[in-house]
Amino acid sequence: MAALARKYAPELRIIEACHTKDLVGAIDVWVPQLNFLHEDFTHYQQRQRAGDEVWFYTCVFPQGEYANRFIEQPLMKTRLLHWINFRYGVTGYLHWGYNHWTQDSPFTHTTRAHGGPPYLPAGDPWIVYPGKDGPLDSIRFEAMRDGIADYELLCLAAEKNPQAAHRLAATLVLDFDRYDTDIGKFRSVRRELLELAGQAAAKKRPGN
Repeated sequence: MAALARKYAPELRIIEACHTKDLVGAIDVWVPQLNFLHEDFTHYQQRQRAGDEVWFYTCVFPQGEYANRFIEQPLMKTRLLHWINFRYGVTGYLHWGYNHWTQDSPFTHTTRAHGGPPYLPAGDPWIVYPGKDGPLDSIRFEAMRDGIADYELLCLAAEKNPQAAHRLAATLVLDFDRYDTDIGKFRSVRRELLELAGQAAAKKRPGN
């Protein structure tokens, strides 16, 4: 299928959420689940060096200590998903799920039956809720948005001082599945990040 697409639409990039490593040449953007990114990180680094792009995704899994967007997890783990992106040089996050609601109210039924695992983890299928005038926000969605803003700040800070930016990310993301979720520590790290990003932004202004 990839060969057919490359023959008739060579300008199209091919993205796929998969866990196999046997698709070299068929994929332009690899999207493994976070735990598979962890297990096979050397492979994905090789793909980046070869010119491919690497994202990651979460959907039902990974569970355990890994960061995700489940209701029962600390919000800090949802926010740190994008610190993981920066820490490991991964440039995208494939998002599941936005509003995969059922006939049951998502306000009272936080999970749903599933063909694979018996039930999806609470909050996994949706990150917003139905409202009369459109989707209603959730604190998980806000944490996700704030994490994306943090990622942009890390990238900006890295333009001036890449070592410092990566040190800050590593202070909170200790490993793919280990994080410092202390709120006081996070605020201290983010304050330092804001100062670094501010210096980088000032340097970009005309006359600097």
